Amino acid sequence: MRKAEGKERGYIIIPIAVPKGVSGRQALESGVYKTVWQVINAIKAHDDRFAAKINQLALAKKDYLQQKDIGQENQQSPANEIAEALEDQLEFSSLNPALKNFVLAKIVHDLSELEYWTNWIDTTQAVVQRTQARMQDLSQRTETKPIFDRFFHALKNNVRGMPVKEEDALEMLALHQVSRPVFDSLFGKQTSPLANALDSVLDELEKYGLAKELDGMQPFFREVQIRAQGVKDAETKQKILIHFYENFFRKTIPRKVRALGIAYSPIEAIDYILHAVQELLRIHWNKTLGSPGIQIIEPFAGTGAFLARLIADKSLISDKELDFKYQNEIFGNEILPLAYYAAQANIAADFKERTGIAKPFGNL
Repeated sequence: MRKAEGKERGYIIIPIAVPKGVSGRQALESGVYKTVWQVINAIKAHDDRFAAKINQLALAKKDYLQQKDIGQENQQSPANEIAEALEDQLEFSSLNPALKNFVLAKIVHDLSELEYWTNWIDTTQAVVQRTQARMQDLSQRTETKPIFDRFFHALKNNVRGMPVKEEDALEMLALHQVSRPVFDSLFGKQTSPLANALDSVLDELEKYGLAKELDGMQPFFREVQIRAQGVKDAETKQKILIHFYENFFRKTIPRKVRALGIAYSPIEAIDYILHAVQELLRIHWNKTLGSPGIQIIEPFAGTGAFLARLIADKSLISDKELDFKYQNEIFGNEILPLAYYAAQANIAADFKERTGIAKPFGNL
């Protein structure tokens, strides 16, 4: 790694010894190799290209994550494709194909934002249940009931066109309390009336020990914030948002997910549908999605991925058309309160990213 005149690349050489009778998985997951993952994580922290490649691989590829053991045949292994994608950062030419595939799969599994947040979600289920039980109890106490009453009133005033039950409001508070680090890391501090109402009630409840339910999760929260800061491109952010909330809801409110049929569309499907509609408008009516009079309605907005992708894509709506369209001809509906809140922030964030103007999305 020493610098020298004319030198453009340095190498970190990590020998991987697999003892006889020990599987590749066992060898690489043993404590002996903990430093390996620390080194690779350090490289990732200092090289946005490397971090982006890992995210892309985790988001776009699934089959190599099966992590075939070293020595097993894997005729469908895309190890060469993965190695090519990372060739600017890693050199695997001396490894046998099976070992190469396993190491790359291990890197993506341990270091990608998507995989990390999947593991993080698994730890939140019990915390959400405890938090919701505590909130239910506090909402009935004489000294704390007024706090919840103010929140219920604010929620009813700021969630457009839909009555919100107190049970749903408490559920929203519990879910937001646990998922707030992810939300804040992706979107920053929100200043909408709904955001102010959420933050206000959670801040007031701190003195009643509600935040103590999260004490054991502080290391996870810090790591999530660091990892979210490295997500810079809009597509990766949307994929992480979809992946996070879909799995978060499935783990924390499974009965509601089944009852409402909650499912999130992949970004690739969203982009295809948007461009297919654009093409049909052009062929049959000589219009685009940005043309005046074309009303765009998303009936099941979820976290707002369809509308956020629409707003971010200049080929669908031009810069000249965007502001009017955003304020007057783009609409969405969502019945899950926390998803509604996330969608508001998500859509407004992509509008700000494109225009430089912070403007709340008022048509949800």
